Amino acid sequence: MKTEYTINLAKAGTGISVDFSAMPENAQAFVIEYGLRQILNDCASSVKKGEKDAPAIALGLAEKRLAKLMAGDFTRTAGGAKLSGFEAELEKATIAVAKRVAMAKFAGFSKLPKDEKTEVLAKLAAHPKVIEQAKPIAEAAWAAKQEATSLDFDIEI
Repeated sequence: MKTEYTINLAKAGTGISVDFSAMPENAQAFVIEYGLRQILNDCASSVKKGEKDAPAIALGLAEKRLAKLMAGDFTRTAGGAKLSGFEAELEKATIAVAKRVAMAKFAGFSKLPKDEKTEVLAKLAAHPKVIEQAKPIAEAAWAAKQEATSLDFDIEI
């Protein structure tokens, strides 16, 4: 594993070299935890605080980002600044399907504390069958939005 890095300092207009292997173990742990926390929280930056199912959506985005990192993929798609229109619709539809599954399959789901509901919904939302069921819903919602926002002028000049 690479241990020497040059970290760009934008305001300084240069970088600083860091030999990670020379850093004490407790400092390495801090850097890893801080960086991972930053990366995973960045995923949810597009989720509005009062948005319906915001905690579950945020957790789902963070879990997807972590899964990508664990697979060696560190591109910033679908977990970063803002989801594309279709990705946002898919995320909403996936949470909606997960909520329906949870209500149907787990007695007492509605009585769980909010954080436990969020965890259940995030895990269900990551399930391939739930995503498969959500895709047509998201496609229909996205198509309806596209149709509503398209400007079709039939004007002869």
